[in-house]
Amino acid sequence: MNFSYKNAPILLAIALIACNQPKPQKEVLLEKERIEVLKEKAPTKAALILQDCIMAHGGELYENAHYSFAFRERTYSFKNNGAEYEYTMNGEVKGEVVSDKLLNNEFKRSVKMKKFT
Repeated sequence: MNFSYKNAPILLAIALIACNQPKPQKEVLLEKERIEVLKEKAPTKAALILQDCIMAHGGELYENAHYSFAFRERTYSFKNNGAEYEYTMNGEVKGEVVSDKLLNNEFKRSVKMKKFT
């Protein structure tokens, strides 16, 4: 068999084209779906940090808990009772006495004028 170097580039091109055939469209879609499922199942880094913090400070105790604290002249509290919850904030906002309450996904705000004596 006579081999001519003139034909080498053509043979090389044919070999490269034959090896680089794109995946069928259906196979590409299945691969993308698998990646999306894995992303949905994997918790984010922030979720993992939050989960670790909750576990380090009592874990399931937060399911039925009542805490309050003062911060920057405002009082904050939360009560958890299983699926029911209540969050409150009482303090001064822009010269007015404000009371915020979030009760089971329903928000209410009360505003009263501050008394000057």
